[in-house]
Amino acid sequence: MRKHYIDWLRNICILFLFPFHTARIFDGNEANYVQGTPHLFTTNLVVLSFWFMPLMFLIAGMSSKFSLSSRTNKQYIKERFLRLFVPLFVGILIVMPPQGYIAMKFHYNYNDSFFNYLEKFFSDFSDLSGYFGSFTPGPLWFIIFLFIISIFTLPLMRSILKSDKVKNQLIKLFSHPLKITIMGLAITIISILPSIGGKNIFVYGLIFIAGFILTLDEKICEMIEKYRLYYLIVTIIGSITMLIEIYTVGWLDGFSTLGIIFSLIYYFTIWISLLACIGYGKKYLNFKAGFLSYFSKAAFPIYIMHQTYLVIIGYFILKSVNIFLLQYISIILLTFMICLITYELIKRFRLTKFLFGIK
Repeated sequence: MRKHYIDWLRNICILFLFPFHTARIFDGNEANYVQGTPHLFTTNLVVLSFWFMPLMFLIAGMSSKFSLSSRTNKQYIKERFLRLFVPLFVGILIVMPPQGYIAMKFHYNYNDSFFNYLEKFFSDFSDLSGYFGSFTPGPLWFIIFLFIISIFTLPLMRSILKSDKVKNQLIKLFSHPLKITIMGLAITIISILPSIGGKNIFVYGLIFIAGFILTLDEKICEMIEKYRLYYLIVTIIGSITMLIEIYTVGWLDGFSTLGIIFSLIYYFTIWISLLACIGYGKKYLNFKAGFLSYFSKAAFPIYIMHQTYLVIIGYFILKSVNIFLLQYISIILLTFMICLITYELIKRFRLTKFLFGIK
């Protein structure tokens, strides 16, 4: 039976990309392809958006369980290749370069042609963020990580499914409202491993596997639904604690005492927030609707293209509009509309459907 709340949560994450990446333009903590005047609202929004990318990996892990139930390993790998690797290649080749070109124009008043810029994009790997015009996978880092994680965790997922002993132990652990929170500590520990551009594939890999485990028995998610309010309260407390810490002593990392404490609070809050999302999603979003059917098909190609449109639109909006609220809302709405129009175009042709991973 299809879990509609999983599709809803995935779609919510994709929709949240529009206010989030627009907020990044006005973020006072980090550079961006184009930058407006920092605003307290958008800066705090970025800080408090720690939950949605981990949630996408958790949902991907949950979906993998359902995928493996009806596919052989060979079929699963083929599906991952066609649905992830092909769109990834197309995205890096076609969709990402305009972001870097706009970044060069914004930060350096770059006046050369886009085609001349392409040589720089595909040869300059000095800064993978791409905020100042170098090569970047942009938001496609999620697809890169997901493809690698999906392939390398396949033997582990199959082993869990084949071993009743291991499966029962995991079900017992994850169906307990307190024991399941131990995963927050595990995520904190594994975060010590190296990251790439501030994004830790080991953390996301563990969250992916956790999502897979959540689907081993229905009683796990039933327990999460039952205790959803408690998980939400802990999430709110953790979020407030992080904001206080950031505005008093700054963002802490490393192996200092305060750095370790902050990391524990940060990753523990992430994990508990995921439980809250699953709990409330299962309670209130487990239904089918027309928008769900439509946007579930549109979500993946929109993920690939959204930031390029957003950066281009942001570049021109910042030059022509001076009021923050109008800038913010205009960028979100125009980007969303153009993404939907583009999706309506590419879904009509077999080749573009294949290139952008549309079923």
